[in-house]
Amino acid sequence: MELLNLYKEENKEILYSLSWLNKNSTFDKSIGNFTQIDLFTFLENISQFDYKKDTFYDDIYYILEYTQDTILYLIRNINKEIKREHKILPVSQAKEFDRESILWLSRQNGRTIKEKLKNNKIKTVKRYDNVDTYENRIFKILLKKLILVYDERDDLQEFTHLFIKIRKWLKSDDAKSIDEYKRVVYNNILLHHQHYSKIFKSYKWLNSLNEKIDKLLKMYPKQTYLIIIMDMLAKLQYKSNTLVKPSKIEIDTHSFGIKCDFNNALLNKVKLLNIKISNTDISKFKDIDNINKTLIEDQLEISLNQNRIFGINPIVSDNVYLDLFRLSPICKINDDIINFPILIKQKIDTQIINANNTKVIDLNREIFTLPEILKTYDTDILKYFLEDFTKYFKSSKVNYIIPDYVNIFEFSQVKKTINSYFKNNRVVPKSILAGLEYLFESDCNEGDTLIYIQKDHNNTIFVTPLLIRYDETLKSITNCLYIEKHPTKRLTESTDILDAVSEIFPRETSKKLLNKFLQNGIKILKKENIVFQNNDDILTLEKLKIPNTRLDETSLGKIKKMYTSNKLFQKDTTYLDDDNIENLNNFDKLLRYEKDGFTLWREHLPKLAMQIVKHGYFDEFVLVDDNSEVINGNIEISNHFIIPANTSKLSFPLISDEENINFEAYITSNDLPLTDNLVCELKLTYSYEAETPYKLIFCALDNSIQPLKVNWKEIQYKDCQHLPTPEYPPKRKWEDFLRDPKRDGSGYSNLLEWILERLDLLQINKVPQFIIDRDINEAIASVNSKETGYFEWGAYDKNRNYYCRVNVNGNSIFCPAKNFVENIDPSNLSEGDEVFLNINEGTHGFIGKNIRFSNLDIDIIENEIITKLQNELAEKSIYDKTEKIVKAVGSIRYPLLTVWNEHSLVESNTPDDFREKVHVYIKLSLKLMSDKEVSVKLKNELLFFLSSLHQDMPTEISNTLVKFSSDLDRNQKYSLHLALSLGSCQLQWQKDILSNVLNNVNNCSLSNVIMNILAIASWRSENFIFILLKYDANKIIESLLITMEYNFNTLKVNKNKKTVMGNLVKQFELLLALIRLRKKTKDILCPQNLLTKKYVKVIDEITKLYVEKNIPLHTRLKIELVKQEDFKSIPDLLHALRIYLTGDTNSANSIKIIGISDD
Repeated sequence: MELLNLYKEENKEILYSLSWLNKNSTFDKSIGNFTQIDLFTFLENISQFDYKKDTFYDDIYYILEYTQDTILYLIRNINKEIKREHKILPVSQAKEFDRESILWLSRQNGRTIKEKLKNNKIKTVKRYDNVDTYENRIFKILLKKLILVYDERDDLQEFTHLFIKIRKWLKSDDAKSIDEYKRVVYNNILLHHQHYSKIFKSYKWLNSLNEKIDKLLKMYPKQTYLIIIMDMLAKLQYKSNTLVKPSKIEIDTHSFGIKCDFNNALLNKVKLLNIKISNTDISKFKDIDNINKTLIEDQLEISLNQNRIFGINPIVSDNVYLDLFRLSPICKINDDIINFPILIKQKIDTQIINANNTKVIDLNREIFTLPEILKTYDTDILKYFLEDFTKYFKSSKVNYIIPDYVNIFEFSQVKKTINSYFKNNRVVPKSILAGLEYLFESDCNEGDTLIYIQKDHNNTIFVTPLLIRYDETLKSITNCLYIEKHPTKRLTESTDILDAVSEIFPRETSKKLLNKFLQNGIKILKKENIVFQNNDDILTLEKLKIPNTRLDETSLGKIKKMYTSNKLFQKDTTYLDDDNIENLNNFDKLLRYEKDGFTLWREHLPKLAMQIVKHGYFDEFVLVDDNSEVINGNIEISNHFIIPANTSKLSFPLISDEENINFEAYITSNDLPLTDNLVCELKLTYSYEAETPYKLIFCALDNSIQPLKVNWKEIQYKDCQHLPTPEYPPKRKWEDFLRDPKRDGSGYSNLLEWILERLDLLQINKVPQFIIDRDINEAIASVNSKETGYFEWGAYDKNRNYYCRVNVNGNSIFCPAKNFVENIDPSNLSEGDEVFLNINEGTHGFIGKNIRFSNLDIDIIENEIITKLQNELAEKSIYDKTEKIVKAVGSIRYPLLTVWNEHSLVESNTPDDFREKVHVYIKLSLKLMSDKEVSVKLKNELLFFLSSLHQDMPTEISNTLVKFSSDLDRNQKYSLHLALSLGSCQLQWQKDILSNVLNNVNNCSLSNVIMNILAIASWRSENFIFILLKYDANKIIESLLITMEYNFNTLKVNKNKKTVMGNLVKQFELLLALIRLRKKTKDILCPQNLLTKKYVKVIDEITKLYVEKNIPLHTRLKIELVKQEDFKSIPDLLHALRIYLTGDTNSANSIKIIGISDD
């Protein structure tokens, strides 16, 4: 069928269906195509489609919409080509000559030029404009065809002006010069010219319509039934409680094809209606609306008792005031308040689709909301939402509200994106609008403090103080008062709404929902009865009880401590209550007053500093402090900055309000690097309205280089899985314990022999063989080293103590009887008798030691020593015996903790002799511990010995330790025993101990104890740290930070330095172990995380204190690393921690943990 026949009465139904599909699809007139659309956008368009409107949105309509501006432009600027021809003209009219002119002249009669031009005429080149080009022929053909269609129909009134211009141009000389019947060649102009390419595309589109209409004619009335089904789906979505899930949809406007994945239940219902629909007598397209109402209410038995359709006409207003970052934005236009529906985008496969105004949120797919933009700062997602607003606001000036807790550096890219859609907009923090209500209503006085409370995505409570100041120029506006906004600070973590939502959803899902919707969004979802699909379950918020928690007086005390300004909280303090509508009204008033030159609010800026290296530690160069003032946009910086020589680029991480943020000051210049250090003055300006509020310039004092402009650059971090992690030290082999290097470098120790020798003392009534061997060896050595002398004479001193003189090599040696080894009768000694002795030099000359009067052989010596030792042991009391065991067991801590670090007796390669003997000693230990006569001191040593054996310990001890762990408040002294007992935490009793320990993680009174237990355990088994669940790991990380901050503050005031630093070192070791969790959990201690930044700050502060106070720091970890010269004085542990926390991969590659020393 020819195109013109489509507009005849008998074909109107086909035209209606074509118009319906085109209108409800999305046409992009910038490219002249129907673009990809999703189900909800399609249904939204259908819900607003007017079946009784006479305008037909067929392809001709969209061709005109696509080409209208182009046609008007080409009519005024038709493309022309310059052509040339040869004509014989009077010489006076000749302007240009070429080769052919010369040839013509040469053929004329005459010898001279004058003779040849005797008729005063010459052949010359004549140039003229030619409009009869290929592209213009296409252009004229298109216009003539459009005229034919226009004349055939009477519904294109909006294009009347266009067709008047077309008709006028077709009568012009240019148009008449174009012969559209000549041959057409598709040239580059038609393919690539800015305007003619549109004409050519429309020309081909128009020529294809006959084929398209034939297809529609053949399939009729199938398309009408499809329209009924889709219209019915739109009514179910917007006028009933029926759940319709957002989904993708494929529309082929050429063949009237619609493919969509409906909800299964809904799809079944629609299929049941197919027969009824196909048998329905559809007399007119315009009756579809009524037909569907009947089908839905009578056949599906679904009431159409709602109206969820949102639609506002494109706004014509100078200013729009918008509370933007909400699940359901609110705006003020002129005097009207408009509540937008729930705005959500959903990702299906790789496509981001519209889920606005949904009644069911599919948690099985990723969703995006406007509130979470303030957490993710994802400008790519933001653009999808801004496209929604451009449909309504067009060229209006959109002024929007943001929460105070938003970081202005991170928000910069969001602001730029919004500015690209809406020009000359204004942004105001929400606290100001809330405070203005009090100013306008005269509910405050000079010096009062207004406190504005907000919650972020993590339900963290933020506080913003507003100080009421005096300004005489505002007398007629606010009775001379204005607001000074002070920095927003984090007050505390709140779990009230999270706990409430967690009663319906799993806690991780609840956190996700809170991140996506915020508390206000959760309230809206409950109010709108929105349901959630989680896996195959449908969940509602019907039973959700949203708490209305308010801050108490104790919170005010905390707030006051957070601020150092002596102007805040001096008079009345009021918590602000605000209203969304009043905020928008106040926004309107604010801009009106500002337009008249009145300033109703100012800022007291938060601290801003650059992180620099100073004296080997990281310090701050302050740009803005508590005394800084913004005067005409300028902030004075009194300190000068020295740019170091030989530095090609400068970058300094930023600190905002005491927190490290993900931005750095970055400078590059052709003037860098410098040959000498350069002193610079810093010029800083500030404007809250600017896309980049702070502007900083380095100006050389000697003007030797051009001023250096600072760029604020976001710090890009690697994915957590690609961040550096500490490697666990290599596991030692059993053979290594036989030759363990001594600390003084004098040789090696056999750790296994060391352990067995000392534990042999546990045989309480037997002299250990190692003691017998020791004494015998000493005796033999003593005999071998003796001198031989001869008795001279003997006598008694005044105290009746016998002594004698012995001649040794001509020297008379004094020999007192107390140094005689044997019992001898002096009267039996004669001059010249042999004497065997050692000679020592005393204060009054030489003196004899270990004196014998007979020379003994080795066997006699051994027997004497054994007899002596046995006699001594028999004479000792049980107390004396156990005291010796206490010392012996205490002396094996180093070998004990070294061997049982990552090892146990159950290993196949454990030396058999060692295993058997240790089992014997374990039994002896238990026996001694049950003996009432054994001292508590020994029992404690034996308990420690058995605890260090972790999985090798007897059941009696493991049960005792489990009991201890269940009441840590009373059993803190056994914390080391518990830490050592955990081992690899594979046995159930070990897991029970760990569970009891973890249950006390948030117990402030036990914080050091708990962290020390975990610190020790985490470096005694390679896999211990990976046993922790993510939830427990996060609890530890949060509590560890609080504990470290408390210990650091204690250390600053010089309290128990040794103990506090000991605790801190253990906590550093635990933190280093926790960083290893990056291998398992991708979002643990990532550099961009707030907690990680706080850890970095604590490490920097402690490092600074270490350098300034020279506080000893000793760690169990043996670390090897390469340090830059600036950091040579920093302890290896602190330096390594900072490298890992900040994700410095290059520096981390040089770090090795080579061992652990637990003694």
